[in-house]
Amino acid sequence: GCGMAAVMIGKAMGAKVIAAASTPEKLAAAKKAGADEVVQYTKVDLKKTIKQLTKKRGVDVIFDPVGGDFAQKAVRCMAWGGRYLVIGFAAGSIPRIPANLLLLKSCALVGVFWG
Repeated sequence: GCGMAAVMIGKAMGAKVIAAASTPEKLAAAKKAGADEVVQYTKVDLKKTIKQLTKKRGVDVIFDPVGGDFAQKAVRCMAWGGRYLVIGFAAGSIPRIPANLLLLKSCALVGVFWG
């Protein structure tokens, strides 16, 4: 799906790709597609894990086709000046992101419409 494409594009651009997914099967697919690290966000503290993987820096880009309950937790993993790409809402619910998180991280929330 679009997550696998995001992994491949990230790698082609030279990024360290950290794929987050809800199941071991999705994580295995992301690893096969080229992800450097994988995180099962339903089983670990997402922020703590991302901070460990990025040496406390956080991530520069989040590609989120899921939305839902983990969106706010993902924003808390952003690096200073990062970009959070809103792709869709596969979880079924549209997340509410507190504006103060964007301010504190000086990050951008970007809606991506693919037509």
